[in-house]
Amino acid sequence: MKNWWQKFINSDWLLVAAIFILVIFSLVILFSLDNSPGKTSFFTKQLLAFFIGIFGYLFLVNKNYKIWQHYGWLSYLLSLLLLVAVLFFGEEVRNIKAWFIFGPISIQPVEFVKVLFIVFLARFLTSSVNPNNLLSKIFFVSLLTGILMFLIIQQPDLGSAMILFFILLATIFFMPLRRWHYILIIFLISLGAILSWNFFLQPYQKTRIMTFLNSNVDPLGEGYNITQAKVAIGSGGLWGRGLGFGTQSQLKFLPEAQTDFIFAVIAENFGFLGSLVFLLVYFFFFYRLLRILIIARTDFGKFIALGVIVYIFVQLMINIGMNIGLLPVAGVPLPLVSAGGSSLLSVLLALGLVQSIYVHDR
Repeated sequence: MKNWWQKFINSDWLLVAAIFILVIFSLVILFSLDNSPGKTSFFTKQLLAFFIGIFGYLFLVNKNYKIWQHYGWLSYLLSLLLLVAVLFFGEEVRNIKAWFIFGPISIQPVEFVKVLFIVFLARFLTSSVNPNNLLSKIFFVSLLTGILMFLIIQQPDLGSAMILFFILLATIFFMPLRRWHYILIIFLISLGAILSWNFFLQPYQKTRIMTFLNSNVDPLGEGYNITQAKVAIGSGGLWGRGLGFGTQSQLKFLPEAQTDFIFAVIAENFGFLGSLVFLLVYFFFFYRLLRILIIARTDFGKFIALGVIVYIFVQLMINIGMNIGLLPVAGVPLPLVSAGGSSLLSVLLALGLVQSIYVHDR
């Protein structure tokens, strides 16, 4: 017990503070959006997921992160099993088959796959630092990642598939590559993008991309969400309309205000200055994560920290980008803020892994 308490005390408390501020921000916004009597509110579900997530976070902080190096392949196999199972036994919600639903509880396996994938990738690449066999290792791990991405796209969930892609790409570029390796990787990415557009993307996903390029392509369909998000952000002005007084979010003009477009709600309620403070908290949050990446003493720890940073950062950029019309709508939640128990739990588990690096490698 004393050893556990010592590890807890040695945590990066500034990182913990940033996490709590972001989660509290989320709960306040979700509480202001709660006007659905007779149903379990998003606020209640988020609060419950946060308390459950704290236990998972503390468990991972207490465990030395190095032990998970022995479970790399198990993490991949579990990811594969979850993605296959949800396609066969999952429930379809809004034409996406991505959830296991047990009464009032819904679980989105792909959110946990992101964390499992980081563990697998860190384990696999830790033993791949030899430049002589680096390219073959990269090809093999890319193939394995492609299998997971293919299964995710079948749900279909292009946003989550792209998260795995960016995690893989960042970790590969973190390795000692030669110049021609970069040229080859860029060529293969370009080829993959062309093939995906022609053979893998669903029609509605292509429409979202075209709408992103020109929101007037489908102003009452896919373009409607982006237009309403822009209106919400613009109406917030410098100071905001005040918590609970945003017309776009409160009157339901803004679709999925509690998940995909929660940043637009923040901008509408708190204005430009409030949004700036919110983003500064995120900036400090990433600064603390980068410090942990630097102090990590093992390759496995560095790859874990890098994977988690990319995972959260890319989701942040995609979510905010689609809110302000700079990126297509991809259904990617804002980490620690958007409503969604699975998303919140998975991010807290990922942060528990990174905090474990800080505790055990200082």
